[in-house]
Amino acid sequence: MVKIFLVAFSLCLLLGCGGGEREMPETADVSGVITLDGSPLGGALVSYTTEEFSTSGQTDSEGRYTLPQGAALGENIVTVSKIEGGDDFSQDEEDGMDAGQLGAADPAAVGTKESVSGEQIPQKYSDIDQSILKVTVVAGGTDSSDFKLTSK
Repeated sequence: MVKIFLVAFSLCLLLGCGGGEREMPETADVSGVITLDGSPLGGALVSYTTEEFSTSGQTDSEGRYTLPQGAALGENIVTVSKIEGGDDFSQDEEDGMDAGQLGAADPAAVGTKESVSGEQIPQKYSDIDQSILKVTVVAGGTDSSDFKLTSK
């Protein structure tokens, strides 16, 4: 099912959907640190999502992340996801996409418990429909978009 969606989505991107070109929103550089119960959260996927744009970055062993594409200006819903047994979101050889690309293809699937088994982060942070993490990204960006998560 995921493969069918990804193929359809890729074709839609290549051929164009809706007849008009979609403008990319203005973005700003964003980075920060994620901790869980006071400890750095390494190997987590951090996603910023608006109605028009979704972008992701991975935390390093010290919990630091950078969004390579920046984040859209304005209010973003933030999700943090970490899968049991995996310390990174490396490329999926079967689908040819990494988790960030999959999230961009279907932002609603990123971080949902139903989409990924073994989720280690509470749904109040990892599920886009339940996330309590929201950030207003401003022009000029930030290097201190930090989140202190708790497992309780």
